[in-house]
Amino acid sequence: MASIINSQKIFELVSKAGMTISKAAEIGVYNFETSAIKPLIEHGIKCDLYEAIPTYCEEIEKAIASFQHTKLVNCAVADYNGEMTLYLAGPSTFNATQRESPAINHDKLDVTKATPIIVQCRDFQDLDKGDYDYVSVDVEGGEFNILKRMTSRPAVINLETQSRDYVNPRLGSITDWMVENDYKVWFRNDTDTLFIKSPRKSAGFLLDINARRHNLKYFAGRL
Repeated sequence: MASIINSQKIFELVSKAGMTISKAAEIGVYNFETSAIKPLIEHGIKCDLYEAIPTYCEEIEKAIASFQHTKLVNCAVADYNGEMTLYLAGPSTFNATQRESPAINHDKLDVTKATPIIVQCRDFQDLDKGDYDYVSVDVEGGEFNILKRMTSRPAVINLETQSRDYVNPRLGSITDWMVENDYKVWFRNDTDTLFIKSPRKSAGFLLDINARRHNLKYFAGRL
């Protein structure tokens, strides 16, 4: 089966599973049209969007102007407060300290020629009040630095974990955290893994088979 699952399909699966999402967060938005939680916003669910690049935020702000229940925060998110240097690469913009990222691994970005930008960074522990039911993180390799500072224990966590010749450099730490906090692989698409708080609910026969294979390949069958 095709492994591409868009954000609308994810929302439908969450709804079908009977999970109640009252508040959601997306870290690393880039563009509202490609937002991982766009359907949640459109269905009136309270959402927080975190985006580091000011010019991206300007466009997102325009797109969400009619959604009063959605808040946009212009900052990078990690495990500290201060500044972060990013290399601009469109939707693959990443922390300049990263030695691996999709932009480097399969877009072959030459970091010596990349455009750096310094942005404000916030510790996720200071931002997360413990009430997120759904959290999506796509920060090109820095996902674990956010995950380990998360106060909430959402029903669903969506992380970028793999794509073509890229594997998240902190996948082992992510796996350990998921085991310790009782999460299972629910399903995956071409770049992300969706984890569900135990007990695991079926996503459907084919997606369940796909998830088992994905779990064995990337998480040593531990999830």
